[in-house]
Amino acid sequence: MLRITKNSNKIVSIQFSTKQEVPDNYKQPEIDSFVIIPGVTQYNHIYSTGNWLVFDSHDSYIGVQFSNETDLDRFFTMLMRDIKLNQLISVETKNSK
Repeated sequence: MLRITKNSNKIVSIQFSTKQEVPDNYKQPEIDSFVIIPGVTQYNHIYSTGNWLVFDSHDSYIGVQFSNETDLDRFFTMLMRDIKLNQLISVETKNSK
């Protein structure tokens, strides 16, 4: 399980957005954190645009805004390392049963 929180890693904000039609006065909610559970949480695409890292799913997406693109690159490298570690731990746990 990986938790992404706006109180770490030079994250400026985290915003949740829906792909459904919304009224003109709809304001995207800012969230404090979200969790990625490998093997459970599914995103169609994970991409960056400028200093934003976007987790895109079927009917919504979460945008994580960083101070700059360098901080985004550092975070993405760390995220990939953490996901790989979680995969290794999961495989090791399954093999030891």
